[in-house]
Amino acid sequence: MVDTLRFGIAHDWKQIIFGHIGRNPEGSLAKVAKRLGEIVERDVPLIGDWLDESSMTILPSVTKQISTAKPGSFVDAGEYSQIRNRAGPMESQASRPAQAGPILAKLANEFAEKLSTRNVFEAFSAGSLDACTVTVPAAMKRVALGEYVSAEFAGPVMRCLDSQLVIFSGLKAEKLDDLEAMIHRGKITRVFAAGALSGALRKAAGLLEGKNVCLGKAEDPAYKDQPYYVPQARIDQAKRMIEEGRKKGIKFVLPVDFVIQDGSVVSELKPGDEQFDVGRRRMSYSSTRSASSSNSTAPSRSTTASSANSKTLASKAVRAGSFRNSNA
Repeated sequence: MVDTLRFGIAHDWKQIIFGHIGRNPEGSLAKVAKRLGEIVERDVPLIGDWLDESSMTILPSVTKQISTAKPGSFVDAGEYSQIRNRAGPMESQASRPAQAGPILAKLANEFAEKLSTRNVFEAFSAGSLDACTVTVPAAMKRVALGEYVSAEFAGPVMRCLDSQLVIFSGLKAEKLDDLEAMIHRGKITRVFAAGALSGALRKAAGLLEGKNVCLGKAEDPAYKDQPYYVPQARIDQAKRMIEEGRKKGIKFVLPVDFVIQDGSVVSELKPGDEQFDVGRRRMSYSSTRSASSSNSTAPSRSTTASSANSKTLASKAVRAGSFRNSNA
């Protein structure tokens, strides 16, 4: 993003920087602001507390600091986590638009009225729908991709569209939308799923096989506000994905054991269990391939070649944990 910042300096922009440090509320972007200052050779003061969460209004001290800043200067406003604290994760916002909608609309209007009507997006995202990618840009008069993100989309991301092996993990359920888009494109042949995100696929595969797979706390509505919760809509989505994948000859390789809250490893989750990781049992890539071949259509030459070329990557993937093959 340095090129973007220097472009702004050259054009006398007042640059207000927002970032994200993860889910730790005790974290700080102070070191980031210091390092940015060193790189651009400018003072980059860190505001940190910029939002009145009770009213979702930007603090007067922030608007004053920005209005008095000189052209070509910087202000590091901190991070977007204060928005999440009030509005909740985007996944839960989608299920309660009547509650989250007014909060997000208020936020977007605050940005446009008190900070700027121009937004440059320079943070690479796997597809998360949140304040910086959706809410704030919606209120802007002009929106642009920064130098770094623009180059990533024009290069590596476009090459990813031709990927045939997907290694899929994480916590946010909305990433299933990304996997579904990959399946729709019809080019992938293998999906290795791990982490909490594999829950929806495991549940869906079980249902298609006539089995009731328990996801523990991840499917308990009492925990619907937790990031690991898997709503029924996501399970239904996963079923459609597996059904479509089966028709296209895609193999889904899923975990077979799990590390739970007390540190033990179990092969089946029970109600009240919380999955923290996948276990260490695993299947070799060759046995995964042979186990799935009887239920697949004859592969084309290009698919066979990609399987051979993907063997090294897939072998590394299964070393990360334990998996089973699902053609359900």
